[in-house]
Amino acid sequence: MSNALSLFVIYIITYFKALSRALIRQNRRIMHIDMNSFFASVEQQANPFLRGKSVGVSSGIDDYNAILAASYPAKKMGIRTGTRNYEAKLMDPSIIIVPVSHNKYYDYSVKLLNIFQKFCPVVEAYSVDEAFLDFTHFETDYEKLKVIANNIKEYIKKELGDSILCSIGISTNKLLAKVGSDYQKPNGLTVIKYKDRLKYLDSMKIGDIWGFGYSVTRKLNNLGIVNTSKIRYLNTTILGDLFGSYKYRILEIANGNDYSPVKNTSLTEVEYLPQSMEHAHVIGVPEKDKNEVLRLIRKLSENLGHKLRRYDLYANHIFFNCRDQKVFGINYSSPIHSTNLGIDIFHVCKNIFEKYYKFEKLNCKYVRVGVTDLVQQKNYSLFDFENKEHLKNIKITHVIDDINERFGGYRIKSADILYHDVKEGKYTVERPHFGFHG
Repeated sequence: MSNALSLFVIYIITYFKALSRALIRQNRRIMHIDMNSFFASVEQQANPFLRGKSVGVSSGIDDYNAILAASYPAKKMGIRTGTRNYEAKLMDPSIIIVPVSHNKYYDYSVKLLNIFQKFCPVVEAYSVDEAFLDFTHFETDYEKLKVIANNIKEYIKKELGDSILCSIGISTNKLLAKVGSDYQKPNGLTVIKYKDRLKYLDSMKIGDIWGFGYSVTRKLNNLGIVNTSKIRYLNTTILGDLFGSYKYRILEIANGNDYSPVKNTSLTEVEYLPQSMEHAHVIGVPEKDKNEVLRLIRKLSENLGHKLRRYDLYANHIFFNCRDQKVFGINYSSPIHSTNLGIDIFHVCKNIFEKYYKFEKLNCKYVRVGVTDLVQQKNYSLFDFENKEHLKNIKITHVIDDINERFGGYRIKSADILYHDVKEGKYTVERPHFGFHG
């Protein structure tokens, strides 16, 4: 009897948990606000001459610097984030290149957060140009929420100017709200009710859905899966073999479920920190010497490590790209134990390069090293405590940083980087890039 009673109690608990989740799924009301071409829009608002024109906000004014944000006239010409300046000018000779001004964008971001807090007390500043608003305990009627969304749009125009536009998604969770804000751009407003969620999800490419990063998208595409409908019918064993326990999150996304809370963020907690960083190098004359390319990879890795430490960030994922002048080559990403050391980044990239790059067939024209999944709190592992060489590298790096900070520039650097700098004339450009959400 006691066993039967225990099973009954377990059944009741399980039932009410499932019922609770079902109610949560359908009764929350989350709004996602995504500023349209934010950097470019701010520049257009600040300079009336740029309004309505093809504008590219770039990391610099040199031809090999990269576009960080493009206005919609520029986007119609095929110009995207990552397009190099000289490529943008070929696509659209009328484009106006504007150097990036992060402080200006941060000021606008703070003003936007102030506006959002006038309409909803629970606001999560997800990035410099995105925010989640949780109306669950204040308003649940979709028609009234649409009125609020339009009022927010008008208030932004009134306070910040006609060039500052946003797209808004409203739904039952953060994932679907973000899908909604992506659905109509620019200046869109989309409501996704829970019963309609699969129609919206299935209409999008996997790589465009929040939660499906580069690595997940690539693996799914290799299986011939390009939208979420096919994920729902995929054998869970295959998903488990590819992604381990992350398969459960993939299935939740494919079914439009997301239980993550909107974390109320005060103005003092808004941080303007990169979500990814990269350094790329275009080589003037295609390089035939493998050791020279490795020296270049080491230099880019050390530069990334230095920038991570400046922001007090740690990387948990690395991406690496190496190709010849005909755009043949490799493009790989790999997880890494939390680190902000250039030597750790270099070893991962070196392993990828030596394993996959067919150097006997392809000369090297372009190298890119990047890090993503950045966090402020290091995720410690046994590696950090058991690897004496790693501990020694940490101590040495801190000493070198102190000396370089005190005397300016890179006064101390490794011998292979020094050797590379002597030959720097053959490398035409180094392109740093900071990535932000959105």
